[in-house]
Amino acid sequence: MSAAKSILIIAGLDPSGGAGIIADAKTVSDHGFRASGVCSCLTVQTTVACHQIEPVESLLFERQLEKLMADIPFEGVKIGMLPTVAHAQVVRKYLPSDVVVVVDPISSPARGEVSALPIDQLIAALAGADVVITPNSKELSQLGENAAVVRQKFGLKACITTPGMDESSDSPRIEIATEDGQSWLPVPLTGNLDVHGTGCAFSTALCCELAKGTAITPALMDAMDYVADKCAFPACPGKGRPQVH
Repeated sequence: MSAAKSILIIAGLDPSGGAGIIADAKTVSDHGFRASGVCSCLTVQTTVACHQIEPVESLLFERQLEKLMADIPFEGVKIGMLPTVAHAQVVRKYLPSDVVVVVDPISSPARGEVSALPIDQLIAALAGADVVITPNSKELSQLGENAAVVRQKFGLKACITTPGMDESSDSPRIEIATEDGQSWLPVPLTGNLDVHGTGCAFSTALCCELAKGTAITPALMDAMDYVADKCAFPACPGKGRPQVH
């Protein structure tokens, strides 16, 4: 019997299922992989707002990651919210060197006034790791540098900058910075852009496509198409914004 290929998700728990580890698992399944997960934090969150973030105790977090990495071979790792520097350092310690790693640097949830680890501290803790990061333009601006400078400064495999949900543009683009230089791709427009969980879905879909061996540009296009399809027919489970899942 052949083992199902697996993607490891390291992220927070959004109880509404719109983002975080639950939503990422659905995206992973949609792309033909089996999802495993390590929870970095619990949240008090609904479809309306995120009210509280409670980090998983760092030693327990490390034990989850250590035991799981020793047990299951992963094709890729998707990293979402990490609440503290200690959590980021644990992740850096156990990151495999031979698989795709995509980091969605969530500094704060789109809903609510709570915050997690600032992006500069997150990337500094992961510096030197062969990872792809997917900040939105607002998160990147907190670093005071463009994508190419950030990629080179922190020794990253790639920095993929997406437009923020609060940006208004008739022609939004994704900026791609790799060791081969910079390029841009247009973002497919849908009838409904105000959908929760698009960043999680995009970065997880990208991780899955790269894990299949897809080159970065077609992987990005496939990930954008996946999100656009979900935004065209979003889930509406509660009183808040529509969600990707």
